[in-house]
Amino acid sequence: MLKVIVSPFSDRMEYVVDSRLIAQELGIEHDTFIKTIRTYQSEIELETGQIFFDDEKSGIEREGGKYTLKKKPKKFAYLNEDHAIFFMTLSANTPQVVKCKKNLVLAFKKARENSIVKVKKPQHTSIYIVRLENSRDHKIGYEYWGVFQEAGWVYLMVEKEWKVPVEKYDLLDGSIGKHWKNFRKDKVWAKKIGVYIHKFRDQRGERESNAYDHSELSHFKEWLAEIYVPEILPKYFVDKIGKKATRLIYEENNLLNNLIFEITEMKKETEKQKELFDKFLKSRQQLSLISN
Repeated sequence: MLKVIVSPFSDRMEYVVDSRLIAQELGIEHDTFIKTIRTYQSEIELETGQIFFDDEKSGIEREGGKYTLKKKPKKFAYLNEDHAIFFMTLSANTPQVVKCKKNLVLAFKKARENSIVKVKKPQHTSIYIVRLENSRDHKIGYEYWGVFQEAGWVYLMVEKEWKVPVEKYDLLDGSIGKHWKNFRKDKVWAKKIGVYIHKFRDQRGERESNAYDHSELSHFKEWLAEIYVPEILPKYFVDKIGKKATRLIYEENNLLNNLIFEITEMKKETEKQKELFDKFLKSRQQLSLISN
């Protein structure tokens, strides 16, 4: 029976069907069906979107009358309606194929009609936003300023405008503070560093953080906008979410440049990089769905 689900990989809500189910309905070997998908993948993706692949779970398989543990998980594909219909058109219209096509159309139709999920504009997380809302928790003297407060526009840009999924313990301000401290070192205008209490509303509690003289603020603002955001932030993303996701973010926002191409170049995508990108897409998809 064909079952349509919401794709676990696409960065927008999209209904898909498991390639193994289609192969079963068509009465063909799944390996044969996957080879067909691979053959036409690049051509069909140009018009109908990316085809996402996943690994079968480890388990037992039968070979030569013996049951053994699967040595290497096989791949299967998540096909959207356009993908599935295209690949079915490659099969002759036997009664079984016609029945499969009809079942496929009905399965996608039923999924859309019965869905309890409504799509809105992609949502953002609220980790940094909530922290900014709680800024009054932090005890800082009037003679000082702190990196967290003055870099607020960067967190909002990353989380709200660029829609980068942020985890609870992601400290972008920690990255900014570290690089700022190194940048200002040995500068003639640098004053003695002060301290303020930065309060987290979780088990981290109160933490001592660096505070800076107001005379340094103009230098910080220029450094943040002219150096950190264009030169250091992309490298932070590469470490956090991987090269592929980083390039996608900058491509979406029309910010691709030579630096982005350089730091996101991949001669061969590693398993770790694939995992990072898949995690990024799954997180984004969850944020883009709002249940009734």
